[in-house]
Amino acid sequence: MDLVMTASGIDREIIYRDQTIQLKRGQLIIAERKLAERWKWSRMRVHRFISNCRYNKEIRDHRRDHRLSIISIVKYATYNPRPSSDQRPDKTTGETTGETTGETKKNKDKKKVLNKEINIKPLARTRKKSEPKISFDFKQRKFLNIKIEDKAGWLDAYPACDIDQELRKMREWLLANPKQKKKNYERFINNWLSRTQDKGGSRSNYEDKRKKKLDDWTKKPLEK
Repeated sequence: MDLVMTASGIDREIIYRDQTIQLKRGQLIIAERKLAERWKWSRMRVHRFISNCRYNKEIRDHRRDHRLSIISIVKYATYNPRPSSDQRPDKTTGETTGETTGETKKNKDKKKVLNKEINIKPLARTRKKSEPKISFDFKQRKFLNIKIEDKAGWLDAYPACDIDQELRKMREWLLANPKQKKKNYERFINNWLSRTQDKGGSRSNYEDKRKKKLDDWTKKPLEK
């Protein structure tokens, strides 16, 4: 971000060390010693960072010698769009020099969607909208709508857990706490199994028993 903010926002001419330099939009003069002082890094760390940016094609060299290094920020227009509808391409960076208001709003919407996706906690298995959700019937004293695929997914995600035994523990906990009803029982089960897994699991030699457990589930109906 510091490099983006330091780069020239317009095409201009500057004097640097008694030299007349033509800087285009998105370009800046790199002085690793100055960057090291400003970022409070070592010279070697700054050098590695700049080299890594070049390798990842985040910046592009245009002039480099022992005294001067000019680079362009790739996709500078994306980081710092112009508030106009002018879409002339930048010959240096290959990017458009401005974005329309509609495109700017579109980028903001994409960022919002990306942030939501990052905050979503993945479950062991994604349930289709048409499938009934997992629930708990307090009168029948049991979970409803748990399928073989659900239990197999939990066994893959939490191999140290005895799934059947943990479900019985959850059942007894829910019956003992009837006021603690859950809006999402699938999430409740995943959180429970995750905590059990982190504590070391609830069964030993689980790798040897995994295949047998899957075979048992497919050969007999689920427990009521």
